[in-house]
Amino acid sequence: MARTAIFHGASGLWRETSGKATRSAATGPLVTAFSAPTTAPAAEARSRKEVLDGLLELRERLLRGVEAAGAREKVPPIFWDLIFRRRWEQIRHALEVVDAMDQGYRLSLKALDDLLARFEVRPIECKGQPFDSRLMSAVDVEETLDAAEGTVLAVYRTGYEWNGALYRPAQVRVARRPRSVTTDE
Repeated sequence: MARTAIFHGASGLWRETSGKATRSAATGPLVTAFSAPTTAPAAEARSRKEVLDGLLELRERLLRGVEAAGAREKVPPIFWDLIFRRRWEQIRHALEVVDAMDQGYRLSLKALDDLLARFEVRPIECKGQPFDSRLMSAVDVEETLDAAEGTVLAVYRTGYEWNGALYRPAQVRVARRPRSVTTDE
């Protein structure tokens, strides 16, 4: 059980926690107080949650990088590039750099996914599945006849389960029958 004692000494205000004394910048009258006991499991859970939030944010950024790099067009040399060889060499080098970044993003994303799996963090598979309000949050609705009503059409933000419990709900777009079709039936 950790307790914190705050006391005033000749050289200012001091705080002692678990036998370690540190000097505070504040000075003032003699103060003696004990904080409520801190629970190690609660502090550890809070720390794990903060780390997990950071890892999931990093995963989303890496995934955006992979998607952006994969969406680019392949650029073949054109007639002028063959005449102006130096220009084509610069373009080719830039394309090689983007390919290397894409490969690096993919490797980092794979390593991060493996780490999250070791911590029992699993993404919630949503796309093409029926909407489940326990695991998903509908942030958009699209009227369409191409999918059954209540089917998830797109995932805006991936949801996760941690140790078998919902950690963060997925944010999704859900299909709905067009109103003109619904009212005619």
